Amino acid sequence: DLGQRRRDLESDPARGLDPVEVLADVRAQAQHVAARRHQRAEQLAQLSVVVAVALQVLLAPRRILRLPVPQIKEGERDFGGAQSDWQHHAYNGTSAWKGKQFKKVRAVFSVHPEPLHIIAGGKSGISGWDSLKGKRVNIGNAGSGQRGTMDFLMKRAGWNKSTFKAATELTSTEQSKALCDGKIDAFIYTVGVPNAGVSVATDGCGAKIVNFNNKLASGLVKERPYYAWATIPKGTYKTTTSDVTTFGVMATFVTSADVDEKTVYEVTRAVMENLDDFRKLHPAFRNLDPKKMISDGLSAPLHKGALKYYKEKGWK
Repeated sequence: DLGQRRRDLESDPARGLDPVEVLADVRAQAQHVAARRHQRAEQLAQLSVVVAVALQVLLAPRRILRLPVPQIKEGERDFGGAQSDWQHHAYNGTSAWKGKQFKKVRAVFSVHPEPLHIIAGGKSGISGWDSLKGKRVNIGNAGSGQRGTMDFLMKRAGWNKSTFKAATELTSTEQSKALCDGKIDAFIYTVGVPNAGVSVATDGCGAKIVNFNNKLASGLVKERPYYAWATIPKGTYKTTTSDVTTFGVMATFVTSADVDEKTVYEVTRAVMENLDDFRKLHPAFRNLDPKKMISDGLSAPLHKGALKYYKEKGWK
């Protein structure tokens, strides 16, 4: 039931999933599509692909599935969700992939952005990255992804902890309450849109998400292919009274060059020809644009099966 699956994914992607469903084999679903001749049967098979892809993209960052790119490299699975920076590092043998480069990783498409949010108290006077100077800012707890992102951004900006009036080290579960309680002025958080934790601050106590589109952001988007511009649309939260421009990584869908062209073609076709249904499965998918999905945040080459479909549509 597509409607029930949509409701489950909106509330909690892991709800009601047994291991067989979580590890849905997209290859098998694609083969079902290829085997169907009747139009309605083919459509139902395609919807199975759409749901399987959505599950893989949504669940991978939550570590419910083992990290998919290493599994793809070892031939344990054919497809998986991966953040665009890890797609880049795997293909280029950098960061955690140094010494174990995976040149055969192939992009299929990107999905939703996971943008950097600058979330500021409504009366803080903060209008963007540059106005964080002299404010009380949560930089994340040691060892967290949030802290790693802030350390990187501060280094690029030539900043350190003393740039701020106070640099707190709260966890992601503590920061919204701290902002609402007036203990901090802002925090920076990388997350998909919409997010319940962010809404605690925006809808709960009038915090605002401000633009992050300065020279620092522009330089990073230009320099690093796994970053892309992102828009947090007007109306996403109560205080989002206009579109917010920022940037960040993308959730992407990847495979291996060893996976056959027909299978990847059918997976790509199923998603793109049922994009309206895909958008309904989770709020993060609501604003998907196919022409952005085939370019934004993709560092590895497109798989030839995906490229075949995009050329047929005149998109490449």
